[in-house]
Amino acid sequence: SILTMITIRKSDDRGIANFGWLYSRHTFSFGHYYDPRHTGFGPLLVINDDVIAAGQGFGMHPHRYMEIITVMVEGVLGHRDSMGNHGFLEPGDTQWMTAGSGVLHKEGPSEAAQRSGGRVHGLQLWVNLPAAEKMRSPSAVRMPTRSSGSSRSRANALPMSRLMAWSMAL
Repeated sequence: SILTMITIRKSDDRGIANFGWLYSRHTFSFGHYYDPRHTGFGPLLVINDDVIAAGQGFGMHPHRYMEIITVMVEGVLGHRDSMGNHGFLEPGDTQWMTAGSGVLHKEGPSEAAQRSGGRVHGLQLWVNLPAAEKMRSPSAVRMPTRSSGSSRSRANALPMSRLMAWSMAL
């Protein structure tokens, strides 16, 4: 059963990256952290718990072949990508980006957060797309916590269908 495959990893047991401007806990091997016992879970490759210092962030960088889900915990994260999307994620908001054949994006504390000295704290998950979907066109869906019921339902339709597909892959 899938439940017998799940290992609970407490925060203190996860990998750490501390670059001064970025403090991150890695559930699975990522970047400079490698643990051969924890390299992912089926198509789920990354669960990072990131805290980004005020005035910092990730400059424009590429992604491809992945679904990238960002969930905001604290602060306001600015996002801009090569598809023309730009906006902000507030605590509780989720962004679902399908990198597919390739996308460039940048993210970091919003200008208002930077002026007030605020940091941002969020969770990011990366899911490997199935081979047949790796070259699909990139897309992004932002799911604010305060949206109306009808638009929230439409916004969740795509991600929920993707989650169903992932669960079948496990």
